[in-house]
Amino acid sequence: MADSTVPRTLHHLVLSSILLLLLLLTSGQAEGRATPHPATSLSAQAAALLHWKSSIRCSSKHQLGTWRDDGAMNPCNWTGITCGDTQSRGGTTEKVVTGISLAGAGITGRLDALRFQSLPHLDNLDLSDNNLLSGAIPPSIGSLSMLSNLNLSVSHLSGEIPGSIGNLGSLTQMDLSINNLTGQIPPALGNLSALAILYLGGNRLSSNIPWQLGQLQNLREMDLALNVFSGQIPSTHLANLTSLSYLGLSDNRLSGPIPAELGQVQTLQALYLGNNSLDGSIPPSLGNLTMLMFLYTYTNQLTGQIPVELGMLSSLTKLDFSENRLTGSIPSSVVGNLTSATYFSLWGNLITGSIPCEFGNLVNLEVLDISFNCVVGSLPPSIGNMSSLSQFTLQEIISLGNCRLRLGTYKIL
Repeated sequence: MADSTVPRTLHHLVLSSILLLLLLLTSGQAEGRATPHPATSLSAQAAALLHWKSSIRCSSKHQLGTWRDDGAMNPCNWTGITCGDTQSRGGTTEKVVTGISLAGAGITGRLDALRFQSLPHLDNLDLSDNNLLSGAIPPSIGSLSMLSNLNLSVSHLSGEIPGSIGNLGSLTQMDLSINNLTGQIPPALGNLSALAILYLGGNRLSSNIPWQLGQLQNLREMDLALNVFSGQIPSTHLANLTSLSYLGLSDNRLSGPIPAELGQVQTLQALYLGNNSLDGSIPPSLGNLTMLMFLYTYTNQLTGQIPVELGMLSSLTKLDFSENRLTGSIPSSVVGNLTSATYFSLWGNLITGSIPCEFGNLVNLEVLDISFNCVVGSLPPSIGNMSSLSQFTLQEIISLGNCRLRLGTYKIL
């Protein structure tokens, strides 16, 4: 009997020790004594910022003198750094770096020296207007899963947009405009379901506009102007952007027709399609865009007549169809209803017929340019009703058939 009790006693002692250890661990966690992961601790985040500082220079006006290792390693009082609170694994509240805002700080250096993996709580990254911030956007930026605002505009960044940006599921605003970015837009950007603002204008981005951008149903503003995009405007997919108010596609190399499906995006207030190689006619469906204020299709190869449906655009303030191949007369039903218009340009087309007297309804019009067309007849007396008019240009050159006649120039200054 004595021999059999020894193993049992040892067994109970081992079980008791294990239970006691578990109780101590649980108690320590309940009291918030769990140590934060070294990779995400505030000191680790400060170290990542100091590492980046060591690789960059700032103008004297914006020196990062507060960025220093003073022993405490607390970056929350550093210039351009904001902090917030987060819950640790043990339930306690900890400070973490949530924002870097150094717009216009005169930074000289590279972005890829910033260790994004050490800044997992970053919500805002604004390094805009730093003309000497160069290099590529590192793929590691895709680790910032909590990032909602990314602004790297007006800098000197180059290379391609990394596809890893498509991992930033919390992103609502992204501005990479006015850089030297090249390559195509990564289709993975279509995964950014929370994105509301997308500015990529003023780069050297090329290839087709990916149809995946049509998946961004929360998108309100998209500017892709001043690039070298080619191919056709994605039609059916852009029609899914039912919250879109601004679409900028000017100054590219886009071809093909203006998609009729754009008429389904009834939230549009500004549509910029100028200086491309678009052809075909202006779709009558654009008349459905009753909130539209700006409609620019200048310098394309559009043909056909001005659709009468555009007369429904009662909110339109600026219309520019100049330098195309539009034919037919100016629809009086369109002119008479655009009573909010301040700018109306049709110059450089093949418009015929007379000047509609309904122009007199446009009492807010400041600029009217129908020069270099084939308009004939005298000026309607109703032009005198346009009390806001500061410039009216009617310099016509008829160059069709056996006609080549300059009729005159009228300017009100």
